[in-house]
Amino acid sequence: MPDYDVIVVGAGHNGLAAATILAKERLKVLCLEKNTYVGGMAGTTEFFKGFKHDVGAATIFPLSERVVEDLELRKCGLEFVDAPTRSCSIGGPGETPLIWYADEIKMMEHLRDDHGEDALQGLAGLFEFCRTPSHAMDRFNPLSPPKSLGAIMNAAPSIQAKDAMRRCFLGSCMDLINEFFPDPNRHRLIRGTLAYLGVNSSGYMGPSTPGSALGLVYSVATNGAGQFMRHIKGGMGRLMEGLQRSFEENGGETRVGTPVKRILIAKGKTVGVELEKGEKITAKVVLSNLDAHATFVRLVGENNLPADFVSMVKRIDNRCPYMQILVTLKELPEFRGDFAFANDDSLRWAMGIFPSPEDVERCWDACKSGRVAEDPVLGYQIASVWDNSLAPPGYHAGSIFVPFFPVTAARDQLHRSETKWWIRR
Repeated sequence: MPDYDVIVVGAGHNGLAAATILAKERLKVLCLEKNTYVGGMAGTTEFFKGFKHDVGAATIFPLSERVVEDLELRKCGLEFVDAPTRSCSIGGPGETPLIWYADEIKMMEHLRDDHGEDALQGLAGLFEFCRTPSHAMDRFNPLSPPKSLGAIMNAAPSIQAKDAMRRCFLGSCMDLINEFFPDPNRHRLIRGTLAYLGVNSSGYMGPSTPGSALGLVYSVATNGAGQFMRHIKGGMGRLMEGLQRSFEENGGETRVGTPVKRILIAKGKTVGVELEKGEKITAKVVLSNLDAHATFVRLVGENNLPADFVSMVKRIDNRCPYMQILVTLKELPEFRGDFAFANDDSLRWAMGIFPSPEDVERCWDACKSGRVAEDPVLGYQIASVWDNSLAPPGYHAGSIFVPFFPVTAARDQLHRSETKWWIRR
């Protein structure tokens, strides 16, 4: 008999969620994780003693209420940070900032009063547009198997819906921005912020790259209950650790610091895994939380798969050109001159500098050339302003996110002169 019913490779958020559901069905489940913490890119760890930083993702996207209930996420630690704003985007001196208020009414009033009635209508139109792709992809409908692009297009109920899907999958982020915010000067900052949202961590592409529209749709789509991206109290890892506890309380077993060398195949079927240290563990089913290339090419092995399938997997572009800088602070940043308004904690805890789509595109162009942009767009968050569990008393923990870091460039291409802006800022 196999050692386990199911082995889950990788304790990222998807791996833990699947393992928990299987364990609740009274299956014998083992979850293996190479890192010393769970959550993967949704984990939180102490890189500096006493300071907790999110490893990758710092915000959680809207979830289906069914997912929250089935995984009992509220018991796992799903508690949101109660901040009055989600972020503040600034442009040049004297330019009206774009403040993303947590309160929807206040956000609408800000758009109308500070950016114009057309700005309010533009954002409402973009949100409405996103409803069709989200519904067609069953994004907020759990227990729905993934659909092919052809099936999604065929299921579109009207010509207008099919056209929306075509623009979502084949169009660029800038196509949608130009449609809903056509004035490049009046709404420059709004356009720049949306351009950043469309490409932030969405892949190796810029705001004008065909296919980038999907990134914008995914970023601004809501689940029908008005939910938007939010911070979790205690960091993303707190939720992952809670999910791990739920998994283990239901009989599951987690092993961290346990990398898998390969998936074992016998007579064309998966029969278990071999660990890096040589131990072999058998199971009826192996479920991988790793990316397609790592799963099929490295763990399963090309010799065990059809050549055309391997070729398809190898064409998947997993590059995500961004850099995350973790900081510990003795005091909060202080803004001066035209930006002194941002010294309010409700604003300076989460700020972005993406003045225009052209600035975002300029940084993408530099990245493609293997360079760090001279004056890059960026966003930062200091969640400890509202969540004192993330840092020691009197201190703060923050993260700076810089898109378009040239991940394909050789180290000797990144010259010291190109990073002087870090010191200047």
